[in-house]
Amino acid sequence: MRPFRSFLLLLIFLACFTGLHYIIPAFHGFPSVSEFVPESLINNLKSENKISGPIPIKPTDTTRIVTSDTLELSGLVPSIPEKLSDYNLSRFLDSLNYSRGQVRIIYYGDSQIEGDRITSYLRHALRKGRGGTGPGLFLPLMPVMYTKSIWLRSSSNWKKYNYLSYKTGEISHRNLGPFMAVCRFLPEGISASDSEKAFVKIRPSNFADSSAATYDILRIFYGNSGIGVKLFIKGDDRILFADTLKRSIGFNEIRCRISGAKNIEIEFAGRTSPDIYGISIESETGVIVDNIPQRGSAGLEFTMVDRENLRESYEKLAPDLIILHYGLNIALLKM
Repeated sequence: MRPFRSFLLLLIFLACFTGLHYIIPAFHGFPSVSEFVPESLINNLKSENKISGPIPIKPTDTTRIVTSDTLELSGLVPSIPEKLSDYNLSRFLDSLNYSRGQVRIIYYGDSQIEGDRITSYLRHALRKGRGGTGPGLFLPLMPVMYTKSIWLRSSSNWKKYNYLSYKTGEISHRNLGPFMAVCRFLPEGISASDSEKAFVKIRPSNFADSSAATYDILRIFYGNSGIGVKLFIKGDDRILFADTLKRSIGFNEIRCRISGAKNIEIEFAGRTSPDIYGISIESETGVIVDNIPQRGSAGLEFTMVDRENLRESYEKLAPDLIILHYGLNIALLKM
């Protein structure tokens, strides 16, 4: 017999004989029950009297009252610091609980998050009592064009470029924005003879909850724009915005109020194409959760893009929390 089984068998025998001793005492080698249970309680049980009134508690047994700036589990897990300010997540939790402005979470991941099934749940849960609308960030071309929050339809001339495109010479730079990729409707360095048009159509998914299906503000992030690229934004077939993009190589933004329109159409027209870093539908206040899937990724794209461009994009977006969820279902948090 294995040593562990032998030990277990001996332990069972010892427990049985110890219990029998208290029922049929044979000798006084074992400690009495009164050493484990107070004598007053034994007497009450023997007389079958119910204990009436409050049971006195020693001062050392009192439960500490947890104040609002401490965690609810601090009394259960002694190793956790008492004050919320001792946590790395304190700034985010403070923003989530007390901010009257926007609280933004950028959620990066591999194919696990492509359909927005994880981020839509997080978005819905965090918005309870805190507000916030819209699906957050997306590109004209996404790995999955129909998700739990939005339905996308784009013209066929859109193409996505990433770090591998830079390596092969399709684009001349690594300014790839928060998606670590850009979308263009004309190749870089090409000037068409006639104006080229490209559109992106957005509407709420049939699976979207009421907050994700409410559209308040549209933001378009772009760069590397040439001369004369025009932008038109329609909401429910009404013109909401019409202007010419600023010629610039930096990280630029167009902001437009949608005011509750459900069917959004964005149209670009020009002989050259800008780099589109991302499009966001969001609100000025409440919780925004961006779903940024990168199929087959291990999160190494952050080391392959231009740092200054990435810094500019995060300054524009001002995220309160960045979640990295790659492979083996491990999530890392970054504030």
